[in-house]
Amino acid sequence: MPISAGILSNLAARKDKFFYISTPQEARQFGTPERGPRNVLHVYDLTKREDKVLLEGIDGYDLDKEGKKVIYKAGPVYGIVEAAPGKAKVGEGKLNLSELQVEDRSARRVARSVPRSLARRARFLLGPQHDRP
Repeated sequence: MPISAGILSNLAARKDKFFYISTPQEARQFGTPERGPRNVLHVYDLTKREDKVLLEGIDGYDLDKEGKKVIYKAGPVYGIVEAAPGKAKVGEGKLNLSELQVEDRSARRVARSVPRSLARRARFLLGPQHDRP
């Protein structure tokens, strides 16, 4: 593959394409998260033997099963765009996460199990005569 040398990561393959992130060397040496060189998402087409930029300035990405859509993170922004070079820019397809709520199911599980475990301990300490009818 004729790809320039550099810091490459997050390789993913879909059909006849490779997706990967390239990070400028300066970003690892001198850059800070707020400014300086950022990651670039590339797509390499195996049939055409072409490497093209898909998105610039992202922190991370993932692909759908077919490789037609990309979900990306760029700073506080999350978005979903077409996985076609030249069609997308950071900020497009932005997801509205202001109403997002995360449910901690493990806390619910613990809350349900505590009364059961207390009841078991009470039956053990007080004896079977204190069981519910």
